[in-house]
Amino acid sequence: MTDELVTTLLDRADGTARLIVTGEIDFATAPLLREAIDNALTSDTTLVIDLRAVTYLDSAGIDVLFEQAERRTIELAVNPRGPVLRILRISGLVQAVPVHEHKADADS
Repeated sequence: MTDELVTTLLDRADGTARLIVTGEIDFATAPLLREAIDNALTSDTTLVIDLRAVTYLDSAGIDVLFEQAERRTIELAVNPRGPVLRILRISGLVQAVPVHEHKADADS
């Protein structure tokens, strides 16, 4: 795949952190996602991983998300019309972590 993976960390007033992920998550970029999540969580805070702008997600990305769900408290934000939600359902990740469906706007 060719889209670069971009991550942006936002600290929220409610004590949660939001990691906004843009681009494709595949074998080449999954380690970057893992590193961004590890860097985002330095305490017991909940991390919302915002996948609304992810255009592709393969098994390497799913593996990272399952691994993180076993290690810490994460939640996922997804676009209900995007490609990611279907993959999360097929993988069973929707049973392992809270998944929130939001339109792809900047502040949800």
